[in-house]
Amino acid sequence: MSAKDFFKLIKQTTITEYSSELKLYIHIKSGTTVLFMENDDTNKVFGVSFRTPVSDSTGVPHILEHSVLNGSQNYPLKEPFVNLVKSSLNTFLNAFTYPDRTVYPVASQNKKDLYNLAKVYMDAVLFPKLLPETFKQEGWHYEIEGTDNPVTYKGVVFNEMKGVYSNPDSIYTDYIMNALNPNNTYSHDSGGNPAKIPSLSYENFVNFHKTFYHPSNSLIYVYGDDTSDDRFDLINEYLNQFDKIDVDSTIHTQDILPRLAHKVEYFDPGDSSLDKGYVSTSWLFSKKENSLPYYILDKILTGSPTAPIYKSLVDSKLGEDTAPFFGFELDLVQPMISYGLKGVIESDQSKVIELVYSTLDNIVTNGINPKDIEAAINSTEFQLREYETGSYPKGLAMMLDILVDWVYDRDFMNTLSFEKDLLELKQELQSNPRYFEDMIQKELIENTHRLDFIYLPKKGLLDDIAAEETKELDSYKQSLSISKLNELVLETQKLKEFQNIKDTPEQLAMLPKLTFEDLKGDPEIIPSIKNSVQDVPVYYHNIHTNGVAYIDIGFDLDAIDAKYYPYLALYSRLFTELNTTHYTANDINQLLDLHTGNFSSKVINMEKVDGESVVRYLFLRGKVLPRSIASLLEIWSEIIQTLKLDNKDKIKQILIDLKSTLESNIVSDGRVYGTMAINSLVSRSGDFDEITSGYRYLQWLQETILRVETNWQEVLNDLFYIQNNLFIKNSLVVNITVESKDLNTLEKPIFDFISTFRQGFINKSSILSSKYKDKTVFVIPTKVNYVCYGVNLKTAFSGVIGGQLDVVLNHLNYDYLWSKIRAQGGAYGSRATLDKLSGVVNFWSYRDPRFEGTIKDYAKIGEYLQDLKIDKNDILNSVIGSIGKFDSYMAPRDKGWVSLIRTLTGRTYEELSQIRKQILDVSIDDFHKLGNILSTSFKDGKWAIFSSQSSFDEIANKSSYEVIKPLS
Repeated sequence: MSAKDFFKLIKQTTITEYSSELKLYIHIKSGTTVLFMENDDTNKVFGVSFRTPVSDSTGVPHILEHSVLNGSQNYPLKEPFVNLVKSSLNTFLNAFTYPDRTVYPVASQNKKDLYNLAKVYMDAVLFPKLLPETFKQEGWHYEIEGTDNPVTYKGVVFNEMKGVYSNPDSIYTDYIMNALNPNNTYSHDSGGNPAKIPSLSYENFVNFHKTFYHPSNSLIYVYGDDTSDDRFDLINEYLNQFDKIDVDSTIHTQDILPRLAHKVEYFDPGDSSLDKGYVSTSWLFSKKENSLPYYILDKILTGSPTAPIYKSLVDSKLGEDTAPFFGFELDLVQPMISYGLKGVIESDQSKVIELVYSTLDNIVTNGINPKDIEAAINSTEFQLREYETGSYPKGLAMMLDILVDWVYDRDFMNTLSFEKDLLELKQELQSNPRYFEDMIQKELIENTHRLDFIYLPKKGLLDDIAAEETKELDSYKQSLSISKLNELVLETQKLKEFQNIKDTPEQLAMLPKLTFEDLKGDPEIIPSIKNSVQDVPVYYHNIHTNGVAYIDIGFDLDAIDAKYYPYLALYSRLFTELNTTHYTANDINQLLDLHTGNFSSKVINMEKVDGESVVRYLFLRGKVLPRSIASLLEIWSEIIQTLKLDNKDKIKQILIDLKSTLESNIVSDGRVYGTMAINSLVSRSGDFDEITSGYRYLQWLQETILRVETNWQEVLNDLFYIQNNLFIKNSLVVNITVESKDLNTLEKPIFDFISTFRQGFINKSSILSSKYKDKTVFVIPTKVNYVCYGVNLKTAFSGVIGGQLDVVLNHLNYDYLWSKIRAQGGAYGSRATLDKLSGVVNFWSYRDPRFEGTIKDYAKIGEYLQDLKIDKNDILNSVIGSIGKFDSYMAPRDKGWVSLIRTLTGRTYEELSQIRKQILDVSIDDFHKLGNILSTSFKDGKWAIFSSQSSFDEIANKSSYEVIKPLS
């Protein structure tokens, strides 16, 4: 029998919209449902998913997701996942814990590589070792170094969720979801509440796997241009070891209740304003038969700065920003929707909820502008036809979309088909022009299953939680006899010994691998032609784009003085939020949706290859059908040159919004801002990022919000300066990615667009150097730390930087840093990164329970590399991973963009080939060389740590740090 004979074809359909065949099979013996999506996409995807409803908030599915990839029956290594990440050509390799399902996807352009990854994943989810040590490391455990030391909690997921619960924005949606669903799985936190995680036992952890990780409860998906026979061979090897069983994993719906619920929760505001909280009103819907109307209604109500719900709430000045959960949530068994604001004072809380209802009533009473409906449908249709996912594998995005119906036993075979649904919706609108108004009336205004949520600041809350945890642990320690205490110390030591064990060469050889021969090739040549139109450089890239034209219009920031750079994020927002000479802001957003697929802006800031200068541009980026290019460029010309900037209230509101968002991001991901602070000290380009995105930018926002009130004319004059000096012909560059057959359609509109700009002056100006000390601590309200270090190694290397360092850092990331910072230290993550243009190497940790311990581990990296002894196979593994990143998949739009960036920075194809060759030719000497350099240069590096006050207070050498409280 062939492997195919073990499967029965149940259903088959063609997804004409994406030129794909969908085939649904049942594996006869195990009862597994298997979906094949066959097409000509070379970026292949494999995924296995399980329904995993929970009955508590101990985080068991999350901990299990971390744990199954730590050794299995056929691959009994300590951490196969780490080796896969380091030594594959994957375009995606990870896993997701949803509120009701757990998903394990992999992707690769190389078939052999994909099947290697799939084999390890299948073995991991079906036959994991699930050692007690793995549970302790990934989940939680008591840790005590000696009998006189305090007992603490450690564990990767435990610390990850501590970080999540430290940031009010991160946990906000979960609070609403829990309260809207009091009687099903969504009433709990599948990721794990740190207060509940320590109540999870090892036995319950193992039993959860036994209950839900059976093929009968699995959903297997394979996508791309590989053959069905090979897929059958791959999957049957594992499924044929199981018989079908009944698994009770149904995701139950929540009954719609005839009541309004109220919920109040608290967050720690740190040193920021104490009187401002979050307010929202939310609804749960009874069912979801078709997501398209909800998606379009969401775009109508909140999809642009001038959409009625968004505009009403933001313009009300009742809050500083929209709430983190704003709009529809369509990925669970029943749709949810929420509208609200953050930064609301107590006396305005009820006004926010009243405003939501009065706005909805007004929309129903006065009707929705038919042009707004048409624009929303057009924009949605464009996105559906294009299905552009950037570097994210398209097949993975499609799998996640299909799972939204598959998990709930709905008609998932037609999830991706949209032509019929679009046609029916358009016909429905013809017969009932008030279709969406009726939907608002029924699903929102008359919906009794509603929640009003108030999220209030409570200063010192994190300290209170930490004190309660310490009290709990002290009580636990006091309850232990001397022998039990010594036993706990011994368990801590044994776990550390386990974490220090290295896989043997024999164990590593069990993993399926690529060979050196699989890596041969050259960097992809991206077609690019440079033309000059009225002395403006115009780059064309003839790439198959499915009939879409991608256009990027850039303006050289050297045209304006550096003191205006902090305005760039604000100015970028103004394009779609202010009126122009001929259009209102609503007209602009409506026209963009009617005639284009997308509009965005992007600032680039990179050092040139020559090491002597920096490239800085503000880009407007769009996508359009070639026939509509003239409409797009007409809109762009209008917003670039005729914005009516004298709108004090709107500009203040945007500044407050930018400030609120940045404050939230600083708490949730301090590594980004620590790295920025460091780079402002060690690279030519770093100051720009710091003053436009980092802590210095936050200071500027705080000052500028005050200046709007005290000296509005000065702020307005600054904006006029940018409008009059940045958008000039001799600062302009144009980049177009399109198929050659459509090029003629674009030439005249491009010429006419360029003609609208006048000549100006380019005056390079320097940015004031950052004033941080060599060691800076940013104190924020958090339960975890982000420890960042950076050093510039450009002068230590001659010639092109990149190839050898890529390989060495790849090894560091998945050997030393993974072991020391994550496994042993308990951080959620740690990485070393390289900017090939500036020569800066950054090290960071993420959601890290330690402070000084991580600093000490970084300090030993040079010594570790100097003494490193690894064989050719270990080096090859890191080479494979580095080649995978170097040859990473690029969508058509990305190719045109990457080509432009290479041109602007001076990166040649010959240099790319040299870097690729450096990767392939790396030797142990390169590891030792970097070790020597780091050992010598480490003292020249800079530090930036985002930490809680209590964590900083525990370190011994506080006086050597500059202390900044960014949220005070």
